[in-house]
This record gives sequence, structure tokens and C-alpha cells, in this order.
Amino acid sequence: SGAGGYQRTVNQFYDPVAYPKPGGMTDDEASFDRGSHEPLTHSQIETTAVELGLPGVLALLGVFLLWMIAAAAAFSRADRSDATTRALALASLGAAVGALAFCFFGSPLVRGAGGTFAFFMGLALALCGWANGQAAKGQGPGLSH
Repeated sequence: SGAGGYQRTVNQFYDPVAYPKPGGMTDDEASFDRGSHEPLTHSQIETTAVELGLPGVLALLGVFLLWMIAAAAAFSRADRSDATTRALALASLGAAVGALAFCFFGSPLVRGAGGTFAFFMGLALALCGWANGQAAKGQGPGLSH
């Protein structure tokens, strides 16, 4: 079904008798049905597996691995006296671990946390790149230099 095609094609795999669709919007209190699923409540790993298969899951895990490696590298390359860089890198690493763990239970992209996770991933990549640039110039890494 391709990227973004899950919502468009998922209903063809459900028997309408065994799994009837709700009679109205599930967020409408008057027609609320406790037995129906909230839209997009499947885990990010599950949704990626359905839409993109094993290559998509591996790519998603690769993104998280890259994020964690960049955060850990920025933390380890930062000067021990540079508490700001080390704290930011550690915060980014914690966000990466939290986002990956959340991907097994929900989707961080539809719960309003996607922007925060994107910020922390960008922070990890920026700190890692900045530390590499400082090392190439012969200076120690760290924001306080």
C-alpha cells in the first residue's frame, strides 16, 4: 500500500460482519463506542511493518540508532568541564531511548510529541557535528569554548 497508505487500505482486510465499523465518529460523545479503536492507536513499529515491511522497520530502527549514537558521541566527546553540552547530549539520548520504547506501544508522531522528538534528534546531530568540527580545528569540543 506504500507510505501513508495504511488508512486507505486497512479496511479491505477486515470482515465487516465480524468487525463492524462504528455508526458515527468515535470522538462524538453521543455515539461513543467503548469497543471501537481510536484512530492510529497501533504502535509505530506495527504500522511501519504493515505499510513498509521489514525494510521499513529496519530503516526506522536505523534512524533511532543513528540518533542514539550521535547523542552518545556528543556526550563522550564533550569536555568534562562543559556541563551544558553534556547535559544536552544526555537529554537527547534519554529522549531517543524514550521515543524508541514508545514506538512499541504507540506512535510518537500522532500523539503530539513528534516535534519534541525531532528537536532532540536535531540537537544530537548538531552537537555531534559541532564536536567533530571543533576536533578537526584542534579545539576541544564543548559549547563553553
